[in-house]
Amino acid sequence: MKPSETRKRRLAWLPKAEALETRQVLSGGAGNTIAIIPSQISNPSQTTDIQFTIDPKNFTAPSSNKLLLGVAAVSNGSAATPQIASVLTAQGKRISTSTYAQGAAAKTTSGTVINPSTVAEIPLSTTRGQASARTFVLKLKGKDSGTGSVLTGYYLVGDQNGDGKVTKADITAIRKLIGTNATSTTYDFNADANRDGKITQKDLQLAQRNLGASVSILPLISADLTPTNTARVVTTPTAQINGVASAGATVAYTASGSTTPAASTTADTSGKYSVNLPLVAGSNQFTVSSSDSFGQSINGSIAPIKYQPLKA
Repeated sequence: MKPSETRKRRLAWLPKAEALETRQVLSGGAGNTIAIIPSQISNPSQTTDIQFTIDPKNFTAPSSNKLLLGVAAVSNGSAATPQIASVLTAQGKRISTSTYAQGAAAKTTSGTVINPSTVAEIPLSTTRGQASARTFVLKLKGKDSGTGSVLTGYYLVGDQNGDGKVTKADITAIRKLIGTNATSTTYDFNADANRDGKITQKDLQLAQRNLGASVSILPLISADLTPTNTARVVTTPTAQINGVASAGATVAYTASGSTTPAASTTADTSGKYSVNLPLVAGSNQFTVSSSDSFGQSINGSIAPIKYQPLKA
């Protein structure tokens, strides 16, 4: 994936080089999903708290200064049946949420699962005229007695084309799709703002309320060996990796068998990053980790890079 394709990848995530994370992307593709955070339900009778942070460096609010953020919770290959109980400020104040579909997940004709979700109205406060980061707490509960790993996915309500912002083009596209549902061949998951399996005036209204909102948080990270080298053989003692992550995210590469990062950097405001990895003769394996201001961490590994020094 080229860094210039930061947003286009939301429509169909087909990484050009390295797929660093194998967890499920809740839309079946990146779509308008901005983050995925794993957690555990250990006791269904108690709520599980998941923190996330809205930083103005990564988010732009609509004119109302209230960001509409969609949240869905699903089992991550476990017996857990997670449901969203509430969303609170860090001080414990409940914020406005609306659940439009609850219970069993629906499916499109292609088999894509539509998970019940909640739309949260996130207030973005200012301090002395300056927007400030705010941390929120998502409370999950277990519907049944099952326990285990779960994933919470967050998406930008109204972002129909998956470019990380809600524009008039998104509004027009959603309006044209009103009347379609999960069994329609023209149904568009990203246009279904409230994830109830049908596109109605309510989806249009939600998108309109979020008009002008944007985000630079991504649910994935890419890593491309530069220049492109399918054999992954280099003749220099360093290898350059270019990629895309959340804007401002910390990205670290660590050589296999080591606990100290071989190279680390911070993605720029557009999400692009570049690192130079020191190599030893032979095969070099690296693990990669990324953490962003939202509270999302992504971990994975890249295919080995072989350093083959030129003969004297």
